[in-house]
Amino acid sequence: EDSDFDDVQKETSQGSERHASFNSDDIGANNNDFVDDDSCDCLVSETIKNRLHYLFQELTQAISSPDAPIMLFLDDLQWADKESLELLTSLIVDVDQLDSHQRCISFVVTYRSNEKDKNQSLVDCIESIERSNATQVTRMQLGGMDIEGTNAMIADALKLPIRLTRPLSVAVHQKTLGNPLFVKVFLTMLFEEHAISYSFKKKRWLWDMNIIHQRSMDRELAAILSEKLLSMSREVQ
Repeated sequence: EDSDFDDVQKETSQGSERHASFNSDDIGANNNDFVDDDSCDCLVSETIKNRLHYLFQELTQAISSPDAPIMLFLDDLQWADKESLELLTSLIVDVDQLDSHQRCISFVVTYRSNEKDKNQSLVDCIESIERSNATQVTRMQLGGMDIEGTNAMIADALKLPIRLTRPLSVAVHQKTLGNPLFVKVFLTMLFEEHAISYSFKKKRWLWDMNIIHQRSMDRELAAILSEKLLSMSREVQ
């Protein structure tokens, strides 16, 4: 393991050395040129950013190979800051200077489509990746589960055949529209209210459809989620 770490460290160090460092000549701040402070700061910041991107590219190249491909999963990109999205774009798009086994990396990213337009940096990131010929992009639109999917989820949770859980699943689907999170929260709520309970006599889960049909999901879901958030520490909130 130490040998593997040394190899990675050596490759990234060599990549860093190959990448030109910046100095006063790089930004034109020598005796023959005049650059105001604001321009200097911008050029230095840009140079530092490019160096950081290059080092991350070298790192991902060093730790991946055809025998050991890696996958990076990044969730909720709609909350990512501009710098992180620029780094992600660079890792995916700017691969022409790297060896071919750089392509042994797969990126899986998720974002909420209804919040994407609120983050212009995310919009720019997505457009840059889709315009690039450096990688293949596959889009997947995730919606709510259908009744069959909801039924499979509930049957698995209750350890019952799908034919027995279907009436329950139809009612739950009507309340939750198949949203997996809402299904989980709604089932938990029904369990806590004893609308779903385990029968030791029949050795299986039973439920009261009358209570389930009377439940209003929207208001109670908001109350449950609010209660869970308030129970978390202030840092997590």
